[in-house]
Amino acid sequence: MNEPKISVVIPLYNRKIYIEDCISSVLNQSFQDFEIIIRDDMYTDGVCEFAKNFFLQKFLREK
Repeated sequence: MNEPKISVVIPLYNRKIYIEDCISSVLNQSFQDFEIIIRDDMYTDGVCEFAKNFFLQKFLREK
């Protein structure tokens, strides 16, 4: 497996209201040779679960 050219790191700390727009923005770029790394910075608002469900819904729906 080839390594991606770019790693996009998204630290999460109580920014649930922004994460969907953030992830969508990365996924909608014309350059597609990247990986997304989401880092848990000890959130308290459920943002990691939201991000996980966002990816599951997006990629399960596309199959």
